[in-house]
Amino acid sequence: MRINVKWGIAFLACVFITAAFFVIKDMPISADEKEAGVEEPADKQLVDVGGDLLAKLPSFIPEGLTKLETQYNDLSAAAGTLHVIQTGWVDDRPAADPKHKQLLITQSDDDGANKPVELLHEAEKIMIDDMEVWVLYPDLTDPTQIFFWKEKQYYNVRGLNIPLEELIKVASSLIQP
Repeated sequence: MRINVKWGIAFLACVFITAAFFVIKDMPISADEKEAGVEEPADKQLVDVGGDLLAKLPSFIPEGLTKLETQYNDLSAAAGTLHVIQTGWVDDRPAADPKHKQLLITQSDDDGANKPVELLHEAEKIMIDDMEVWVLYPDLTDPTQIFFWKEKQYYNVRGLNIPLEELIKVASSLIQP
């Protein structure tokens, strides 16, 4: 089967960035954000992270999670440049604790024109707010993922030890205008 090169690179990059993101998970919110009194947003916000995309933050975050610094990366390949934003939230348990909770939202400028058929077959298609989204359930080590394309952007909501119902609320808060 053919895999779209841009999407394949984006998927692999997201996996590597995700791993790196949670390795540095103890990194606090930036000093500038703390000085400015930044708190979790009450509404959806578009946040300029210094790249070609604006990060869309959800209006719903599961209780007990603290926001980490948003990361922006440009990933270049033969198919072009993909812009990726990742924002994470964690609870206060150590990462080694089996009950540790993590939420990671990845956003990129993948328009979904060439969706990864193989991955879609592994996922369950559901509807959230009249939009098709896919849920990829975990094996023994991976978090649950909800992914979708909206307005020429790809979103992936990954949750470790977060109930599916709460991940659906997070995704819904990103889907709503």
